[in-house]
Amino acid sequence: MEFKTGGETGKGEKKTEGPAALPPLIFEEVRVENGILTYRDGKTGKTLALKLELLTAALPGGEKPIDLQLKGSFNGQAFEVEGTTGPLKALLSPEKPWPLKLTARLGGATVGAEGTLSKPMRGKGLNLAIRAEGPSCGRRPSSEVERRSRRGGLPGEGQGERPGGEDRRFGP
Repeated sequence: MEFKTGGETGKGEKKTEGPAALPPLIFEEVRVENGILTYRDGKTGKTLALKLELLTAALPGGEKPIDLQLKGSFNGQAFEVEGTTGPLKALLSPEKPWPLKLTARLGGATVGAEGTLSKPMRGKGLNLAIRAEGPSCGRRPSSEVERRSRRGGLPGEGQGERPGGEDRRFGP
């Protein structure tokens, strides 16, 4: 590792002034087994619990797509997610949309999303094709996908763009 510091080098060269710069950290793979993250809202007292049985993410040098596999539960509801996203470097750069192709399985349903996010760090610029399959929901629907599922199960697909507005389309 090489660190930049201010002052003179041993060979008479002048080094740049200013704080030391750490080298970039590059991970080839991130792996979490049996991880638990619990959040408690101080105002409401509500607790959210994320348990990760397994999370693996292949991050080849930050320049190539990320392969992701996740298995765990959120507030007791088991889920699995797998797929590919754009490179880590592109996630942090606003130059071009960040691609993703993910499939999630939860509560007997399978949901897939494929498309891009133009400003992923701000949750804006969504351009995603959504597909869903699964049984009807027995509880009060909280989204358009759940409302559609009450009408006879889920095979369905949809497209939604949300660059600044609320344009969402769902249908076979």
